[in-house]
Amino acid sequence: MRAKLSRGYVSIAVIAFAIVLLFVSALAPAVSTTADFSIFNPGWNGTSDLAVSTYKLGKFSPTFEVRSTGTEMQVAQVGLDGITLDPVTSALVEIGPTIPFSDSDGNIVGSFVKQGGTLFLADDFGTGNSLLVKMGASSRISGKLVMDLAFDKKPQFPVCFDLRPSPLTRNVSSVLLNYPSSLVINSATTTPVAFSSIASWLDADNNGERGLAEPSGPFVIMAQERLGNGTIILLSDPSVLINGMGKYLNNSILKQDILTELSTGRSAVFFDESHRDFFDPVAITMKFTGSVSATAKGGITVLAFARTFGLS
Repeated sequence: MRAKLSRGYVSIAVIAFAIVLLFVSALAPAVSTTADFSIFNPGWNGTSDLAVSTYKLGKFSPTFEVRSTGTEMQVAQVGLDGITLDPVTSALVEIGPTIPFSDSDGNIVGSFVKQGGTLFLADDFGTGNSLLVKMGASSRISGKLVMDLAFDKKPQFPVCFDLRPSPLTRNVSSVLLNYPSSLVINSATTTPVAFSSIASWLDADNNGERGLAEPSGPFVIMAQERLGNGTIILLSDPSVLINGMGKYLNNSILKQDILTELSTGRSAVFFDESHRDFFDPVAITMKFTGSVSATAKGGITVLAFARTFGLS
């Protein structure tokens, strides 16, 4: 009799759990935005495709969390101090940040990389340098537009075909850039991976024309810097990674090579969205008639990811 009662309780619990998840599924938000470079942006200017690929590899780690106080639950963005960055098992991705990094951010990321972690930073005219400076890296993003006579449609869309042998450029022969900047590197600590052509120049005065005093190329577009026991992968054009650019030349292959390099031998890839200057699309509050269990909170998080990435 007790066995039958026990099985009955289990059945009731399973049914109750299914009802909770069904209720949660109806309320779970599709976390989305139109912000440039955001992994929560499924439009042409977002990087959701890269997030989907990471998710399918089983390496995507959430950078938002579910918080609850009794009957209220909030899915909220977390900063770098809320992410568990393990130098051995984690990689950190920063794409087109717009909010400056604090001294604390620099210490967190700097310590992570120096102890063996990997940081991927893709930025052109944003605030990536504030992180590089505060974490003690030697490379910098010039912040100047690279124009190139080796282009598609116009010089602001250069074709990068000077790619050096690297796991980051496997099977890549040419990449279409989109208003790129350039990298300033220290050759003692940094290995260049991709260059603009010899027909490129820095448009220092932003007039769209080549001036006699403006620096001539080639310029470093992509590189790897060693910092302590870790690595910083730098790309001076985050637009290469957006959804709308994946169909051009070997852009999609480059994205896959970058993801492979970040995820191989690691169990967690974190995309930091906390340094993006836009309305937080993840701060969504829901109210329940009863307290929110850990299981329900986990269900909300998973469903939010699934709906965002079109996997549900």
